[in-house]
Amino acid sequence: MRPSIGPLEFFKPQVSEWPNSCRVFESAGYVAPSTSSDHTFENIHHWIDTCRREHPMCPGLKLKPNELPSLLVDVGPHSDGADCKLRETRGKKGHYLTLSHCWGITKMFRTTTTTLEARKSAISLEELSQTFRDAVLITRRLGFRYLWIDSLCIIQDDPKDWEAESAKMCSIYELSFLMISASHGSDGEAGCFVEMAEDQQSYEIPGIFGGDKSGISIRRLKGHRDFDGEGMYDHALFRRAWTFQERLLAPRIIHFTKNECVWECASAIWCECGSMSVVRPNIKLSTAVALLESKELTAQRLGTGWHWLVENYCSTDITRESDKLPALSGLAQAFSRANVLGKYIAGLWANDLPDGLLWMAGEDAMRPEQYRAPSWSWASLVSGGITYPSYKDEGWEERRNFRSIIKESSVRVLEAKCNFPVGGTDVTGAVAGGHIVLLGLLVEVTLKIVDDDEGVDLAGGDVEFSVSREGMTEYVRLDDPFADELLETQTVHCLLVGRSWTDELCVLVLRREDDDVYKRVGHSVCNWQLGDGGGFEKEFFEDSQPCVVRII
Repeated sequence: MRPSIGPLEFFKPQVSEWPNSCRVFESAGYVAPSTSSDHTFENIHHWIDTCRREHPMCPGLKLKPNELPSLLVDVGPHSDGADCKLRETRGKKGHYLTLSHCWGITKMFRTTTTTLEARKSAISLEELSQTFRDAVLITRRLGFRYLWIDSLCIIQDDPKDWEAESAKMCSIYELSFLMISASHGSDGEAGCFVEMAEDQQSYEIPGIFGGDKSGISIRRLKGHRDFDGEGMYDHALFRRAWTFQERLLAPRIIHFTKNECVWECASAIWCECGSMSVVRPNIKLSTAVALLESKELTAQRLGTGWHWLVENYCSTDITRESDKLPALSGLAQAFSRANVLGKYIAGLWANDLPDGLLWMAGEDAMRPEQYRAPSWSWASLVSGGITYPSYKDEGWEERRNFRSIIKESSVRVLEAKCNFPVGGTDVTGAVAGGHIVLLGLLVEVTLKIVDDDEGVDLAGGDVEFSVSREGMTEYVRLDDPFADELLETQTVHCLLVGRSWTDELCVLVLRREDDDVYKRVGHSVCNWQLGDGGGFEKEFFEDSQPCVVRII
């Protein structure tokens, strides 16, 4: 069987002349065999100049120096092979770059309390991983002196420094001039630069229109689905939880991908091959971050945008379970500045309640062994994605209309509070506890495993659950269906949160822990249509009186 080479692209290189007879072919950018080439850096310098001159939404030519992060890698005004060092900035102002990279499973070169002083004297390039060496060289070739790398510029074995600096992630990335994205590498040995294989390079087709040169080249069609807004698939970096916010906060990014370099800023995406050379009023309109630039800042709009961010964030991979909230703290700080969402509470917002409570756990979700967040927070799940329901007049749809989840709320929020670790100062970071107190209709129901006549395979995960009360039954989705304490429990409670725009009932499934104290264990969107004063709501909650419910 012959190997598949995938779709091919015939094009006219923009760097060469071609005969009139080949005008039928589209012009495209030349991609050098190596992303470390002079040609690639000419493109990068051109993109920087164009962005600074022509993009009103990006920091321009009169960009003022910002206060530098506490610790930076000083690459110096040196040649490629010279040493670098750490520099304490002590409030100094200037311009700097950042690096976004995958830590991977290889041993990471890092700064500790015992190595700090030596790092401030000198760091040999030979000591650094390939990715760090490449990032230093890129910083020098772009004409900058300072570079921020997380494992070097945060003292890794100092909990106080780690918390203090991780709490500054928002400003560190937002105030940088540009971020270097080592997109293709899964660890530090992959480097930023790529030498393309022969079957990935461009080749000129000789003489098909007469003469020695045809002016036509051929290459494999380069894919860009990591940048088309449909998902994050091809590059290891885009699947990492920490880098999710880095990409959205940085004002400019150079992605060193496995095929070429790609530019991304608030106004444009450009690639070397030219197929993605798109200028838009704001490329981040496809993300919730763009809402922060909107003149119509409301809790409803920003809350809906936050739901979008959380859904995408929860689809990424995270190494340390305890990082679930800290790895999103930079974006939380950016949203907090809008002053419309209220207090941030373990991944939710006070002014986005009760909508924010209505996340739905994915099929593979489970809770960690060690406490990480209150049960009502999506951050309490260790694996599996989450989704938020969304509605238009005609039913389920994309949330471009920024409509709230609930049309009519059935609960009143009396209190929402989080506790933080001892000595913790970052209100957007890790939490040690928390609770929400609601006033609403609560009923006791019986939880059952649905019998599909084919037996139930608890180990396989393909199990459906229902709750029933006085002959009425409704399917529910449990957050962690195989939790031992839940499988041993037959009695749970349903709290009516509200009614959706399609007249479905939004319900939280709770397990009683103590008198009036509950934990969330699941949710349900009941499909019973409500009539004039009748239907499921009246019958299922008919005997219920409003009561105070404390969820931890």
